[in-house]
Amino acid sequence: MTCRVFVFLLLFGIMLPDVSANMGLPMLGLAWPVFWIGLLPITLIEWLVMQKEIKYQPTNRLGLEIFYANFLSTLFGIPITWFVMLVIQICIPGGGGTFPELSGTIWPYVLGVTVQAAWLIPYGSQFYWMVPVAFIVLLIPFFFASYWIEGNFIAARLGKGFESKQALRKAAFKANMFSYGMLLLVAIFTLIYQIINK
Repeated sequence: MTCRVFVFLLLFGIMLPDVSANMGLPMLGLAWPVFWIGLLPITLIEWLVMQKEIKYQPTNRLGLEIFYANFLSTLFGIPITWFVMLVIQICIPGGGGTFPELSGTIWPYVLGVTVQAAWLIPYGSQFYWMVPVAFIVLLIPFFFASYWIEGNFIAARLGKGFESKQALRKAAFKANMFSYGMLLLVAIFTLIYQIINK
């Protein structure tokens, strides 16, 4: 039941194509709630993966530290990474506007969901597919930020009682691969759903 509720809320969070057709769409407003909604399921997935990898004892201490690490990466890592992506978007050519020289082709939309993934400019009727694709693009920098925060946090907190901080970081990397893989699958499912039901 918890998994169904999580999937529903996640889909709801990234399936809002017409939220702001005139001013564009800051993706933080859709992505950040998804990570808060997924905090407990993501913690559980990462705990299971890390426990299998490093067999840390006591297991409840590992789970608690993973929860704290995910809380910190959600609270700070996601918005800071989004802000960095927004600054990059503003600073690169074409990041804040359309691509008129490419009008009539698919390339303005492709560039829109990659270069402008942090803040989609108003593409109107194209938001139905652009929102989940921009979310997928943002998962890449979000993943590295989450891994860096969580891996270092867990290594610092548990490293003294464990034989290798590097092993803890490696396990955190694998755990994040699993949790972000789940988010990626749900985003792809959402994209397919949006295209089929358009």
